Amino acid sequence: MINTIAGSLRDKATALSYALYIEGPLVVGFAIQLLWLFILFFQAPFFLDGYHYLDESRSTLLSLSFLVVFPATCFAIGYYRDRVTKYLRKKSVHFLMGLCGAVGMLGTGSIMLTGGEAPFALALAGAVLTSFACAPSTLLWGEAARRRDQSILAIATILSLLLAFAFILALAYFAEAGTLGIVIVACMCPLFSVVFVYKAQHDNESYFKPQEFVTLPDGTTRAKEGKAWVETFHNLRISKRAFALRLGKSAVPFGIVYGSLLLEGYRSLLWKTPLVNDFPVETLCPLMAVLLFTGLFFWPYRHEDGSYASHQLVPFLLVFVLFSCSQGLFDAGSPNYACVALLALASVVFWLYPAELTMRYRVSSMITFGFFNGFLTLGLLAVFAVNAFLPLEAIPYYLITLARIALLLLGYLSLVTNDQMREIATLATAQTEETPSPDSPKAHRAPFTQRCHLVADTFLLSQRELEILCLLAKGRNAAYVQKELVISEGTVRTHMRNIYRKLDVHSQQELMDLVDTIDRQPASPTR
Repeated sequence: MINTIAGSLRDKATALSYALYIEGPLVVGFAIQLLWLFILFFQAPFFLDGYHYLDESRSTLLSLSFLVVFPATCFAIGYYRDRVTKYLRKKSVHFLMGLCGAVGMLGTGSIMLTGGEAPFALALAGAVLTSFACAPSTLLWGEAARRRDQSILAIATILSLLLAFAFILALAYFAEAGTLGIVIVACMCPLFSVVFVYKAQHDNESYFKPQEFVTLPDGTTRAKEGKAWVETFHNLRISKRAFALRLGKSAVPFGIVYGSLLLEGYRSLLWKTPLVNDFPVETLCPLMAVLLFTGLFFWPYRHEDGSYASHQLVPFLLVFVLFSCSQGLFDAGSPNYACVALLALASVVFWLYPAELTMRYRVSSMITFGFFNGFLTLGLLAVFAVNAFLPLEAIPYYLITLARIALLLLGYLSLVTNDQMREIATLATAQTEETPSPDSPKAHRAPFTQRCHLVADTFLLSQRELEILCLLAKGRNAAYVQKELVISEGTVRTHMRNIYRKLDVHSQQELMDLVDTIDRQPASPTR
């Protein structure tokens, strides 16, 4: 009995250590990416506030460079995804992004290194360059996030946020100790970020597996059974403009809330008290509580599909907003450390939601993360503009809380639904001309893989559901699917129930008949 328990614990410890080894690049690298984004958003006050090298107008212009260049680049990559994705995945392009980011950060920090004697144009050009490099790097992290189950991604994101929080505190110490250290750290962030994102994509066994293809009698190729390959995703064809507008309706309100939390959290954590003299231990308890809650929230999804879970965190975010406002209301003027924990929860939600859309509807991660992050940054820009004319600390706190709740509700009600995705999706057609009659001897029949993709597009199946659909349509049973995809029997049964419900079939034979005839007669998706 004791040996059995010890063996079980040893196996679990081995599996955990292996998972940490596999997902380590994702956790560490994404934390560095968050630090890079933090520096860019707060580059003027964080770099220069204590040194008075710039006047207010130039400091504002420096901050605006990120809030304009970053979303513009995200929108461009999302819209021209088909043209740029193949280049972004190359190692040479990764290196070029890191180099541009590092050079840009060096140009921005030149004012600090020279004691304010460097030309402002150099700092502004550096801010533009590093913001331009940061956008594709962020979207590549979205591409890496696409390859993970949502429960694993949630835990990795939580660990990354904790590590990023430690990095930010360390950076604050560097800022108070001298200028050289902070510039070096800022320049190293882009380089390490692109190195880790490349490793998370191409050296990670959960992401990149050996390519092994077989050629079918009809001339098409597919992955050999039992082997995964790099581009396993069949992306749903969508109207990019309609999808962007739909995402913007939720991302912009979320961005405004996120921007207000960033400004309040920054003032609470870094502006009021020098960290060298007084470490803000009050921040740790609410931060750990919120992140622990998030981890427990996703724990039930560890053995099943969690691609529908992240948007359910938004109502909890509303509740935590109400809890966090108590200190701001009754202890005005003191740092609101609960806001830092709330900011962490918002970061998890706003990172996992586009990943959920990507996995749930098989939309390209470049499109989803590009448009969502672009609109989210526009929300930050709106907060920055308001704060420039009317500082948030001058607004009564209850008004800020009411505005946050209203915007979160607006964003939550504007989240993408199945019916809206059906309106956005433009289903692929095998031919542009009129389809020949099925009774005609010259009628062209689509290959098996294409028919499965057409079923998945028609009924909005997720990527995992598409994989299982292809196996079920071949006549494979649940045990075979479990062994082939290395998932539990309960997970297979859950996916099969979801597939049957979406396809409105009641047996595997009906599913096979539907796949067999999908190119001959139109299928009407259930609602």
